Order: sequence, then structure tokens, then C-alpha cells
Amino acid sequence: MNTLDWSRLAGQCSDLVHEVSALMSLLTPRAENPDPQLRLQAGVCAAQVAQQVIETLADMPELLAHAKGVMCFQSALLSWHRAVCENNPMERRYQTALMQQSVSVLTTCLHVESHALNEYQRLQTPLAANVRAFRRPQLH
Repeated sequence: MNTLDWSRLAGQCSDLVHEVSALMSLLTPRAENPDPQLRLQAGVCAAQVAQQVIETLADMPELLAHAKGVMCFQSALLSWHRAVCENNPMERRYQTALMQQSVSVLTTCLHVESHALNEYQRLQTPLAANVRAFRRPQLH
């Protein structure tokens, strides 16, 4: 992985946090009965960004567990979307499951974003600085 890969992953995770937060704000009980089309559109945007994150994580075996978490969110999102489109009486249950997965994917994305930014910074640091940082002090 190079700095560009880590930077892209951090940006995608940040985007997914934004999209999931926006979706959650439309799904909370306090939301003033938003237009179903608005809710569906927010879901579509979150699904698109989630797919980008999954595709990026697919190239990173060390982050496979996080990719599976994003896939669980995507599955809950798809089930909720289908329930809304079909006017399914169980829509509220699907919405509850989606909210639970949303919280989980927010935590996952914040963790992965932090990790990606740390790796990006580590790769940006010149090798000489890394060697100096680990050099033992000389005894006189």
C-alpha cells in the first residue's frame, strides 16, 4: 500500500461517515416525517460510498474484518430499501436493524479512517527521520 491508497481509504471512510450520519438523521423518530424519496435517496448515496469502501478494503487483507462490517451495513441497507419500496409492514423493523448497523459502520469507518491516516503519515515520514527516532543514545 502506498500513500495514495491510504489517503483514498481515509477519504472514502470520511465520506461514508457523512452519508450514514445524514441517513440516520432522516431515520430517527424525531425526524419530522421526511419524504420517503428523500430517505431512499440518502440510502442510495450511502450504498454507493459503502461499495467504494468495500472495493478498496478488498485489496487490504489486514482490514478484511472491517470490510465484512461494511458489508453487513450494506445488507441491512438493501433490506430496508426493499421494504420501503414494497411498502412492507415490517419496514420499521428493517429500519431498526439498519440503525443498529449504521452505528456499527460509523465506528468501523472512524477506526479505519484513523488507521489509514496514521499509515499515510508514517509513509510520508522520510526514512532518515525514522532511523533517528529509533537510534539509541550514546553513552559517554
